[in-house]
Amino acid sequence: MNLGCQVFLPQEITLEHKPLLELMYSDIEKYSFMFQQFVIQQFEINYQKIKQLETEEKIGPNSWILFDRSKNDFWPFTWTNIKNPKELEELTRFYNATSTSFDMYDEFHYQLLFKCEKETMHQRCEERGRPEESNIPTEYLDQIWDIYHIRIKEIYPKFIRIPIDIREPDHMIRSLFIHEAKFENLRIEEMTITDEMRNYINNLPVTGYTLITPFKFNNSEYQVLAARRSKTTKVYAQQYSYFGGKKEITDKTYRDCVKREALEELKLKVEGHKLQLYMIHEYLSKNKLGTNPVLQTDNLEDAKFLVQVPMYLYLMTTFDQTRWKYNEPNNMEKPKWMTYEEWTHEIWTPSLQYYNAQIFEKHIPNYVHEWTQKGKVTANLIKGEFPDLATENHPLANV
Repeated sequence: MNLGCQVFLPQEITLEHKPLLELMYSDIEKYSFMFQQFVIQQFEINYQKIKQLETEEKIGPNSWILFDRSKNDFWPFTWTNIKNPKELEELTRFYNATSTSFDMYDEFHYQLLFKCEKETMHQRCEERGRPEESNIPTEYLDQIWDIYHIRIKEIYPKFIRIPIDIREPDHMIRSLFIHEAKFENLRIEEMTITDEMRNYINNLPVTGYTLITPFKFNNSEYQVLAARRSKTTKVYAQQYSYFGGKKEITDKTYRDCVKREALEELKLKVEGHKLQLYMIHEYLSKNKLGTNPVLQTDNLEDAKFLVQVPMYLYLMTTFDQTRWKYNEPNNMEKPKWMTYEEWTHEIWTPSLQYYNAQIFEKHIPNYVHEWTQKGKVTANLIKGEFPDLATENHPLANV
């Protein structure tokens, strides 16, 4: 997938200095202090090179800089290898004194943790066959693996966990980075639609999907029920989503569709008075499935379908929480309850990667406020599906 961006991938520091790395692994206790000092200095040099490229305007707003490691990775190896308290104190002082040079990259836009099992790590190390890695003790690699997976929040507080067995990496890239691809023109979703554009869009055939977000309030925080798609799913495999699917001919309305999908996937019988439409996500696509979106206004003629995704909230009572079932093991992993903090560390399908923050911070609180006040929620019915709307219905804007 071409996002129209310029990419810089600095060489990994340890691979630039293989003899030194080999020396460190020959006697980890003896050479770790020296090696960690060297690594800090090299990170500073690399950051200064990037700063120089920015000054020379060789790096612009559509540039991405990808780091295999960053200054944050100094700590796992220091925690593991530096046993002498005086050495640890000196390294920490040196790190803090030098880190002022890193201020421009203190806040990464994305912190990606590509998760693999220990067995995979050992297998890859063996397959690489690098001479400088031949003396690495297996126990040492296990220690480093444990630190990254136990203390990852200390190392990269905003990490996003990426499975290494995603069949279509293009789908992962689309989910993570699509909002940052600005190009020379605004994306269609970010600009005002003219009458001419609206007429063109209105004449496109519609592909409809629905999405239901079951939620509950537990231990003073909201939790949503979600599932990761299976490895064999054709689209967005191994990415998290809520529940739903394509609107079928037998579905008279999107509400019928979402009720059917909830029953098929969760054995959940949705009660209409708790089902609230909170958003309709629309986008243009080159294909009927909606997996090839049109990104730029200049490519409007490439749009062959309008994709509509009405998104619903559903409050799970104590009774609901005991009666849903894991009903589609071929399509998804077992659903689980997730907090907002847990959500931020996973990769989601595109619509949810865009809107999940709004769901937690805006739509669920609004739902709960109305439910608490009235004992029910406004359905927000779609006008075209329900021509005789009740006076208490408040349709969403522009639907």
